[in-house]
Amino acid sequence: MSGPAADLGAALDALPADLFDCVQVNLALLADVRHGLGTHLRLGARLAFRPRLDDGWWTVEPVVADQVEHSAGLLGLGLDERWDACPAGRVPGLIARREPLYVVADAYHLPWLPYAGQEHLRHSFLVHSHDDGVRVWDAYRNDTRWGPAVPGHWDLSEKDLIAALGDTADVISFGTAALPEPRPAVEFDDPTEYLAAYADAPDPAAAFARLPLQTWLLARSRLLHAAYRDLELQEHLGAWQGLVQQTYVAWRMVQRGRPAPEAPLRRLGDLLHRDQVLFAVPTAGGQPWRQHVAEAAASVLGLPVPAVLGGARFDASPEYGSLRIVEIVELVERVVGVELSADDLVPENLQDLDGLCRIVARAGTGAP
Repeated sequence: MSGPAADLGAALDALPADLFDCVQVNLALLADVRHGLGTHLRLGARLAFRPRLDDGWWTVEPVVADQVEHSAGLLGLGLDERWDACPAGRVPGLIARREPLYVVADAYHLPWLPYAGQEHLRHSFLVHSHDDGVRVWDAYRNDTRWGPAVPGHWDLSEKDLIAALGDTADVISFGTAALPEPRPAVEFDDPTEYLAAYADAPDPAAAFARLPLQTWLLARSRLLHAAYRDLELQEHLGAWQGLVQQTYVAWRMVQRGRPAPEAPLRRLGDLLHRDQVLFAVPTAGGQPWRQHVAEAAASVLGLPVPAVLGGARFDASPEYGSLRIVEIVELVERVVGVELSADDLVPENLQDLDGLCRIVARAGTGAP
């Protein structure tokens, strides 16, 4: 292979496709071609839980146009030209002068995907001219109920490409722009209303039909953010991936008339709360929740917060004793959103802020 094919082939082989959704993944592939392998990790700089209402349902699925614009900016892809809702018959004429093009179309018509003829959803790919037709590149990987979607490339005639696009597609020509230096950012909304909407939905089957996509998107974004920050959170990330499977099984059970189970939503809530501890961006003073733990202990013991932050022993307070320790533990669990292990609640861990933070961190990571 030579030209675009050679560059895309090398990038495709190196791309960890399991980290991305179907809109991000081919922007990541293009960015690795333009700026070098590993550029894709910039898409993980921001981790968010910011659900929005869409057609009456709460969802974490981003608006495609917003996601493309934001992702391209992080990846150093500058917009040259775009054709929204471009008629399918016009697309082959756009390719020769601007390649590869980034295309978002309906997966229902894309013959290389298991969604073809099965499900309508927006899906991206890259395309450039090749021999007498075109070559399509798609780095997306996922196991679906109709079979696996696997990364690869496919050669099509122009006629076949037009058929694959259905009526229209969104087409973008990206140039190369300066790479920004993103900083890790974590943004979480309160999940209470989101979780309640699914738990109390009048149609449990409709609610559980949506949950596998919700948990899949949440799990992949957490895998990507952990990779960007090089965080060792295998147990927590594994729990997210397990939840994806659990919600899928629950949906199929509800489809067959079984009662909607409570466990998947309860587990989803637990993982969202734990996210806030495990993914919180460290501050100059250490863990971002260290201040909250210090304030909790200080308020119970009647000690100045700066003294607790400075390492003052808890027994320096005349209030110190078993009852006050119980109050501190209960308050810290509420403030930080973890459940401390009874095995960790021993005197040597409850004498100062460092000891208390150590068992809070252990509770958040699930480490022994």
